[in-house]
Amino acid sequence: HELLAIYERGSATEEDFRRAADGYEEIILNGKADADDYLSYGILHRVRASRDIEKALYYYRRAIAEGNDNRDLQWMAAHQTITNLLADMGRVEEAVAEHRKWCEAEPDTAWAHVSYGYALERAGRIEEAWQEAEKALAIDPLDINVLTNAGDLCAKLGRYEEAIAYWDK
Repeated sequence: HELLAIYERGSATEEDFRRAADGYEEIILNGKADADDYLSYGILHRVRASRDIEKALYYYRRAIAEGNDNRDLQWMAAHQTITNLLADMGRVEEAVAEHRKWCEAEPDTAWAHVSYGYALERAGRIEEAWQEAEKALAIDPLDINVLTNAGDLCAKLGRYEEAIAYWDK
């Protein structure tokens, strides 16, 4: 479709998207849209969204690389945000693989195990996530994030008294 081509052939800028979107909206508002127009307008949004998602993943990974020396909450949040985004897109196993590599590279880093466990949890693999939580607890039993994660997983496993004990520490 000609309007969709504006965005696909262009540099995929916001201006290209807006020009194509304005064209579709005009056709729709004038009551002249057909099935092809609606389909193409949907594709326009999907193409834009997929480019935006890949850009978001790129910047989350940059945040991790730039924050690697500090390893603060923002750094950890970037890891979890990648997991959430990939899981929401149906790519949770990609998140699992990415965080497994981090665990393998840094087996003595509690947050690596927490992050890997979180990816496993999003994949529905709660028992495996708990195994990672146990590793994190062995490394850093006083870290509030490690304790909170352990409590959350215990609750998901139906071990409520144990969950409360971790949350209370």
